[in-house]
Amino acid sequence: MEVDEHFYADDPTQGPPDVVTTLPGVKYFFLGNGHIQAAVQVCPGRGATPAGLLLMDPERLGPKRRALSFDPERGIAATMVSVAESSGPARFPDGRSVRGRWLEGPGFPVAELCWRGGPFRVTERVFCPDET
Repeated sequence: MEVDEHFYADDPTQGPPDVVTTLPGVKYFFLGNGHIQAAVQVCPGRGATPAGLLLMDPERLGPKRRALSFDPERGIAATMVSVAESSGPARFPDGRSVRGRWLEGPGFPVAELCWRGGPFRVTERVFCPDET
């Protein structure tokens, strides 16, 4: 590791709320396979992305804002799954309704997120198997 990977001057008060790693009630589910590293963020508080995905290079440790899926203005909001009805607007997760947990059994880690968007109940499963 390089010295600059141990020390950095990232200011979490600058940028979108997703920059902060200690958001109230936040949970992270870390996944990876040596080729890619991912973190699923589940955040029940207001302001930050309720359910989002950080994609990172496993070779470089760094602040959240250096994740490949992090937008300087919107954070990880663009990674949220939405449900679209043909007759209405897209529905996104409400932070208060998002629940995350680890699933047991498939032979590799799986993060499961469940949330409600209007009349819909959505279940997302995120995993990162290595099939090389």
